[in-house]
Amino acid sequence: MFVLLDNVHIFEPLNNMSKQVPDSLKGAKSPFLENLTIPVIAKRITEDTVTIGKVKVEDGIVISTGPVNKITKGFVIEKDRKVELYYENNKEDLRPVYSAISKEGRMLLDYILFYALRENKLYCYIDGKDFMEKYSIASRTTFWNCKKNLIDLTFISATSCQGWFWINPRFMFKGYRSKLVELQDNLKYSNE
Repeated sequence: MFVLLDNVHIFEPLNNMSKQVPDSLKGAKSPFLENLTIPVIAKRITEDTVTIGKVKVEDGIVISTGPVNKITKGFVIEKDRKVELYYENNKEDLRPVYSAISKEGRMLLDYILFYALRENKLYCYIDGKDFMEKYSIASRTTFWNCKKNLIDLTFISATSCQGWFWINPRFMFKGYRSKLVELQDNLKYSNE
């Protein structure tokens, strides 16, 4: 079930920011770079390729492949742990939904993102006692209101197991949505 809010609609592509970047900012150095270290793993893969037109086949058997070219591809993978927070889904602007989260609901969303999400899973465990301690919440009613707010806005949904909640991968995910078996039918391929 999804809650449809009147103010949620499709905008022009979000990467077209309307504000012009000042020239003085274009060459400036961010103050956050001085003590920043990003641990990465560098990978290199070498693949053999052939030109399709040069492959010779007789009676369904490859006789000759022609010249074999080696192509080396390199890529870098970050080692730091992260979670993804999506503000667009299939060109639908989700920012108005985030704006509708209450102050208490935002605390629970933070808790879910930092402490509850599991790698490549569509569910999470919300430990009420731990949440209340970490965010200095004294009232169970406040905790209940936090959950209700995120449930009403479809960020989470209760499961049949106490304390466990489904997460809505439209809004957040830890890992790669495109690699999760349960989400394969939801992939939409596009060259846009």
